[in-house]
Parts: sequence; C-alpha cells; structure tokens
Amino acid sequence: MKITSIIIFFIALLDTFFSISGSATVTSILYAAGIGLFVLARKMKALDDKILKTLDEGEALEKSSMAEASIGLGKAHAGKLVLTNKRLLFKVGAMVGGGEEVESVENSEKEFSIPLSEITSIETGLKDLTVVVGDNKHIINVGLGKTKSWSEAINSKKN
Repeated sequence: MKITSIIIFFIALLDTFFSISGSATVTSILYAAGIGLFVLARKMKALDDKILKTLDEGEALEKSSMAEASIGLGKAHAGKLVLTNKRLLFKVGAMVGGGEEVESVENSEKEFSIPLSEITSIETGLKDLTVVVGDNKHIINVGLGKTKSWSEAINSKKN
C-alpha cells in the first residue's frame, strides 16, 4: 500500500509539471489519494506492530489483511484480520479520517480472537467469509476474490 501511495503521488507530480490530464481536479484527486494511502499504510503498520506484541509464545503470523467484520447481524467495523498458527484475530483499527481507537473498551466488543480448533465451519461468498464458531457467526469482508485464499489458509492451519 505504501508503494501504491508513492506511485500515485509520483503520477500527481508528473501531472502537475506536464499537465497530462489537463485538469487541476484530477491532479488534486491524485495528490489526495496518494497522501491518504500513505497515511493509511502507516496506521495499518502501527496496528500490525500492536498485534505482533500480543501474540503468545510460539505463535506465528501466517496471513493478515485489512477487513471489515461483524458478529451476527451487528454493524461491521474496519480493522485488521490476522491468521496465526493458533487463532484467527480481528482488531478494530484506525482506517481513514478519525478512525477508531484500537485500545478503547468500546472496541473490545467488536474484536475477536478465535482459537482455530473452535472454528466449526467457514462459508465463502463473493467478498465475505462467514466463520462459524458454535452458535456465533463472524461475517468478515476480506474483499473481492480473497475469500478462497483466506478459507484455504484457515483450513490448512486448522488441520
């Protein structure tokens, strides 16, 4: 994401000097997108660092990505989905704008840590994974085309 932001910012600079798009609006959008993605990348890196500090001894990070998650029919919250060799974690994180405070008590209800052995099943959709744990369903938007790789990664670590 950081590399993408630098590329967009570089394109904005080229557009500024050579008027490629011919529009100040397009140039402004490119600058905003580049800066926004750069800030987002830094916030996600800070969240990664916090998550890594919470891992148990012998626990290793296997896969992570930005996601939105909800428990049951609750409101979805943006953050980071993390798969380790022992559990599936979701931490609410500061995304864009003011974002949400990662360590707030309010967010602790929105986050989850599921031991892989407790996952009953995983259902894949176009952009959502539904992780079933007993009677609870965790609906996780991992993005278009990413559900199969997440499902396979979780199942491979489960077994």
